[in-house]
Amino acid sequence: MEQVKNKFIHTFAPLVLFSAAAYLAGSKRCIQHFPNATQEGLILSGVLGGIAVAGNRIYEEQLKEKPLKRHLCLLGSLAICAALAPHVVNALNSSAKITRVASFRFAAIETAILYALEFSPGLPLSESAQLANELKQTYLKEGQSEIAPEDHQKVILGALDRAGLTGGPKYFAEGDHRKVVNMLGALNLLDLFKTKSHEVAKKTFKDAMKHLGLGVSYLDATGWDHKPLEGVLDKSIFRWSATTGVQNDIPAVSRDKDRVHVFSVASQYNAAEAIRPFTPPVGQAMKASKNDNTQGPHAQRTNPVAFELVTAFLTNLGFNMMEHVLPSAGSTHEQGSAIQHGYLRPNNETIDELSNEMIANSQKLEVPCYESRPTQDGESVYLMLGAAPAIGYSYGLTKESQKLQYHAFLANFTTQFKQTLHLLDENPTKEVVLHVAGTGLGVFGCEYKVFAAAFKQAALEFQTKLKKADLKRVHVQLEAYKGNGNVKKVGEILLGPVKARVQ
Repeated sequence: MEQVKNKFIHTFAPLVLFSAAAYLAGSKRCIQHFPNATQEGLILSGVLGGIAVAGNRIYEEQLKEKPLKRHLCLLGSLAICAALAPHVVNALNSSAKITRVASFRFAAIETAILYALEFSPGLPLSESAQLANELKQTYLKEGQSEIAPEDHQKVILGALDRAGLTGGPKYFAEGDHRKVVNMLGALNLLDLFKTKSHEVAKKTFKDAMKHLGLGVSYLDATGWDHKPLEGVLDKSIFRWSATTGVQNDIPAVSRDKDRVHVFSVASQYNAAEAIRPFTPPVGQAMKASKNDNTQGPHAQRTNPVAFELVTAFLTNLGFNMMEHVLPSAGSTHEQGSAIQHGYLRPNNETIDELSNEMIANSQKLEVPCYESRPTQDGESVYLMLGAAPAIGYSYGLTKESQKLQYHAFLANFTTQFKQTLHLLDENPTKEVVLHVAGTGLGVFGCEYKVFAAAFKQAALEFQTKLKKADLKRVHVQLEAYKGNGNVKKVGEILLGPVKARVQ
């Protein structure tokens, strides 16, 4: 584990480095700076200093709250070793020599090495390792080597408290991202992400966000019959618009006090944001996505703390939007599965079975929607993750995949419209704006005409439900980046000319 590795390096690295420095100091080029000393004498002196530092490290925990005393002890040990070195070296090896002048000169080099190590990042026991040790001491039951699974939730909430990330509804300051990364690192050291479970992932993420004062909902596609409907979309409700990117839109609309905004976010079925089929490690959501300038990462990066929690507690604990839809696909964390890393990649052998399962079970899709506070003085914005089949990554697929795409899209849009209805109920005096992304229409290679057909079907059902309830406080906005691309094609097919965004 990292804390053991760090402590070992912290303790014994000086011994190795002092010996190496002594070897170099005793070379023909450098020995003149250490009068009347031999290379063997310098090496023995370096070993002596390294042992002294290691001894200090073993007992320095007792001086943790007294840093000045701890440093004086370290320096004092090196000074004593320098003074004693000529006698100790002579006693150990009569042919090895070092004078007191040479010994103190070399001690100055040892001091420089020691403090270069002391202040180098990552070598001293990390904040994550320290927190892991604290949590282990608090929650580890007597006689056990690992924290019991039933205590994981308490450990996580306790870690959030220790990191100072509780309270809410929470806007996170710039330094809070480092805190959450350190916290997640501690939980990872404690092996809290070793076991994968869809249901545990859902509960863990929801409870953690609740602890921060932020809400989480899981939406399915049940309750809508999807009988084919004819008609046109009401343009007082639906429009398509150009956007400069969610990274600009989300902070801007959080200052809109008259409306509630929910954004569909293009993700993978395991709630990850990955530019290729891999799973971002715990605590590295921001780092792993830094070169991914697609819609999903841009949306989630507007709240780095929540983004890290999504990747840790959903992605890395085994969340799968298709858990109950595609039994034959396997799990997102299973090597070689059809949905590994959240990328649903059918092939010619699996496409028929996956399509039939999607048609039969698509209403069981589960997507997360989480509350975010992207600006300090703004309102909550809701980010709703969704995904599409990764046809563009289904190398060698020659069979038709339109049925798979259609029912996946239909379920996804249904969950988005259901969430919009919930937000209308929860906010009876405000308008609700649903911002719809072109999930699947980029590198995933899904067909825009299939996307359009599924959107129209779900939208007509949604429109009917709104009219029955006489609800007029809603806007649904298809958003095309810079007014171009496949979303533009969908918008023109269904809604005609582009319109200004609802701000």
